[in-house]
Order: sequence, then structure tokens, then C-alpha cells
Amino acid sequence: MYKLRMNEKIRTLLAEGQKVHSCAAGRVGEIVAVDNHPLFPVTIRPRGKKLMGATTFDVGDPVELQRRDDGCWCVVNKPGQV
Repeated sequence: MYKLRMNEKIRTLLAEGQKVHSCAAGRVGEIVAVDNHPLFPVTIRPRGKKLMGATTFDVGDPVELQRRDDGCWCVVNKPGQV
């Protein structure tokens, strides 16, 4: 079975109308979009900033999705990785 990459999982959640945030090291903020850019497909609004940035979660530090108590999804570093 095909395993969805992290960026695709985030895209699916956003398409369902879910809120997704990143709490991963160096990439903290609200994830607002996932497009087809080959290097940095995830658009993120860093906490406390008006400008947007771009990143990817498919390479680099291993991350996972966790559901928070408030119902939002959060991308976090896997335990023991930071």
C-alpha cells in the first residue's frame, strides 16, 4: 500500500477544512497551504509574523502529526529527534 508522505497528509487535512499548525523545531506557525512547488510546497505563517514562509516536512528532521486537545492537528518532531 502507498504510504502518504507528510506533505500529502497535511494537504489532505487542509482540504477537509482542518486546522494544521507546526510545532516542529525551526518551523513554528500555522500551515496555510500545500502546493506543487518541487522544493518547498508547504506555506507557513510563522507565529507573530505577517509574512509567509515556505518549507517541507518530507525531508530533514523526522516529524509526525498529533491531534491536540483543541481539535487542531500539529506537526511535531518525533520523540528523541531534537
